[in-house]
Amino acid sequence: MPSPLFSFRLVPIVATMVSQAQHDALDVVRRAGLPDASLHGEVLAPLDRIQRLVDLAAECTERPQFGLDLVDLVPAGTYGYPELIVRTAPTLGDGLRLLAVYASLVNPIGRFELSVNGDLARLDYSVLGRRDGLGVHLNEYSIAFLLRSARALVGGSLVVSHAWFSHARPVPGPVAARLGCPVRFGQSTAGFGLAAAELARPLRHADPVVHRFLLTQARALLGQQAAPDAVALATLAIERRMGRESFAIDRIARDLGLTPRTLQRRLVDAGTAFSEVVQSARLRRADRLLAAGVEPPAIARQLGYDDVRSLRRALARWGRTLG
Repeated sequence: MPSPLFSFRLVPIVATMVSQAQHDALDVVRRAGLPDASLHGEVLAPLDRIQRLVDLAAECTERPQFGLDLVDLVPAGTYGYPELIVRTAPTLGDGLRLLAVYASLVNPIGRFELSVNGDLARLDYSVLGRRDGLGVHLNEYSIAFLLRSARALVGGSLVVSHAWFSHARPVPGPVAARLGCPVRFGQSTAGFGLAAAELARPLRHADPVVHRFLLTQARALLGQQAAPDAVALATLAIERRMGRESFAIDRIARDLGLTPRTLQRRLVDAGTAFSEVVQSARLRRADRLLAAGVEPPAIARQLGYDDVRSLRRALARWGRTLG
């Protein structure tokens, strides 16, 4: 199935890292299937090719945590309006909530979600229709970049409980040491948890005048974006029905004003399938319910399973247990 398009602004930095390791950066770019011009700025290309570029760079530079190394070289302001809106927000919580709204101006295939359960807050990042998100190095880059930015914005340390990633790593220790918190792999999303009280911390660069201006500009840009793609629309429709009504493909297609065949074709065009979208939505919901201590029968009902045994089998396929 085709890979979704992904906007990547860091090819020049990746190329510099490759060159410093005495390798031909242009050759690496070409082997990844990217145009030569991407050496000089932003490129929009299939995500698989961007992942290939970063994997090749990690290999030739002998950097097993390439994404974490990349964070140290990315200058402030790289991500334009979404980044600046977060920087000028009144509090960390305000900034993270706005990130969930405006991050699509950088890449519409990604989704941030901030949630609070008791005294713990969590920020989840997922790529619709992609079980492993952005892949090893870009997942780790994304979460490490956010943690670095958040710590800089509050002007000190953050009480981060743990981080997690949707990809697998046999040895988590080096990543945990670099992030400064426990780390889990093979989860349904990537993200991090922190004390909910941290959301109230004021930001060093808060500026209400600049913030309002940036929001006005960003809203206009958001309004110019194309309508959400089939994966995003199907995911939202499934989540709305989950725990209340059937989310079989004919019901979801009807909710979207499509025939089942048209919905399935659009999902295939986007690089996924309806069953994969359902599985991704179920897994994200299961992780949240398990973390909240919801009882297994209630989780089974929410996810549309007949009984706990069916839920247990599904969780086993995803590498999860009910404890």
